[in-house]
Amino acid sequence: MQFCSSSLLWTYGDRESKRKNCSFDLRISDGPSKPIIDFLKSKLIFNEYYLGCGTHGAGNATLRTLIASTLNISDSKRIVVVNGGATLANHVLMQTIISSTQPALLKSQTNINSLIDNNFIPMKHSMTASVNALSNNNNNNNNNNNNNNNINVLIEAPTYEPLVSTAIAAGAQVYQLDRKLENNLQIDINQLKSLLYQLKPRMVALSNLHNPTSVAIHNISQIIQTINDYNLQLENLNFSNACILLVDQVYFANAAKQYRGLSITEENNWVVTTTGLSKAFGLSGMRFGLIITGDRKLADACVGFNTFTGVVNSMFMESIWQIVFENYNQILELVEKEYSIRFEFVKSKFDQAGWKYIVPDGGTMITAKIPHFNQQHDENELVDDIQWVNSLIETCDTAANPCSLFGLKGYIRVGFMNMSFECLQIAIERIIAFSQVKK
Repeated sequence: MQFCSSSLLWTYGDRESKRKNCSFDLRISDGPSKPIIDFLKSKLIFNEYYLGCGTHGAGNATLRTLIASTLNISDSKRIVVVNGGATLANHVLMQTIISSTQPALLKSQTNINSLIDNNFIPMKHSMTASVNALSNNNNNNNNNNNNNNNINVLIEAPTYEPLVSTAIAAGAQVYQLDRKLENNLQIDINQLKSLLYQLKPRMVALSNLHNPTSVAIHNISQIIQTINDYNLQLENLNFSNACILLVDQVYFANAAKQYRGLSITEENNWVVTTTGLSKAFGLSGMRFGLIITGDRKLADACVGFNTFTGVVNSMFMESIWQIVFENYNQILELVEKEYSIRFEFVKSKFDQAGWKYIVPDGGTMITAKIPHFNQQHDENELVDDIQWVNSLIETCDTAANPCSLFGLKGYIRVGFMNMSFECLQIAIERIIAFSQVKK
C-alpha cells in the first residue's frame, strides 16, 4: 500500500504542525460546526465541579446509557467513550487487539503480579489493574498467526493512512484489501475470503462511509457473515485468535438514510464500530470518540488500554457530549439542511465544468478526478495531485486535499461543510478556473 508524504502541505514549528495557510481551504472534512455551535450555546451550562474530578473507565454511565438509547445499541456496557476523537478511538481499539495477541503483554502482567506477591508494591493502581482486561482472555497457545509469529491486519485501500500507521506501530504486518474504482469501491467478497484463509489476520479494518470517497459499503452484512464463518472454523476460537472486523463509521450520522445504520447494534462478538462527533456534526474540538463493541469482554479490554494510557476522560467534556446526545435529532436536522444545499452547489459546479467525480452516499466531502483539459494528454493519464494542489495553494490561495494521501492518485477530496458558504463558493470557482488554465 503506497502513500505519499503530506509534508509539502504542512508547515512545522516548535512541536506544532499547521496546514499551509490559505484563505479558501476545502481540505477540512468536518461537518457544519457554526449552526450547531449556535444551537448549543443556549443549552450549555457551566458546572465548575467538572473541572476538578474525573472517573476511570468507559465514560460515565448516564452518558453511555443515553448514547445507547439514541443510537439503538442494545447494551450500554458494550460502549467505550474515548476523550480524543474517533481517530484515537481507532488507535485504542487497534492497540488493544494487537497488543493482546503478543506474548510480551502476558509476561509484563506476570512480572507485575510477582512484584505484588513479594510486597515490592502493595497492589496495582486502578490504571495498571485495568490492563488485566487485555490479557484475561488471551491464551498464548491458541493463536492464529503465521509460523513467523507475524500479526497480520487487513486494511482497505484506498484508506485513511493513520489506520495503517497505527497497526504498524502496534507491531502488525499490514496487507491491502482492495476497494477498486471499477467495482464502485465495494469489497470483493472472494478476495476477502482468500486473504482471510491465506493470512489469518487478527483484524480487518474498513471505513463506512469510505474515506476519502464517502461511498457506502453496500454488502456490509455479507462481509460480517464472511468473517463470522471464518472465525467459527478456527480451532479453540477465543478472543485472542479471532479476526475482529473494525468498521470506522465517523461519517455515519449524515450518510444517506439507507446507509445510516451502525454496523453493530446487537451482540456480535467479532464486530466493532468506531465513530465520533467531528465529521457529521463539525464538533472536532470536543474530541469525542466512541467504540461500540459486539462483546463486553472486548469493551473491557478497550477500557483497560484507554485507562492505562489516557487515565480519565474529561468530565467537563462528557457533560457537553451529553447535551449533544440529548438534542441529537434536532442537530441532525441542521446537518441535513446544510448538506442538501452545499452538495447540490458543488455537484452543479463540477457538472457544468465537465469534472468527473465519485458520487458520495452522504458525508461532508466529494472526491473529484483532476481533469487535464488538454488534448495532448491521454484521458487515462492521472494528474500529479500533490503537485497540482501545491500549485493551487500558491497560485490561487485555495486548497483541497490531494487523494494520493489516501493512496488514490489523480483525485482531490473537497470538503464542503465546515466553512462559510461564501468561502465554499469562491474556492470551488477558483479550483475550476485553475484546472482550465493549468496544463
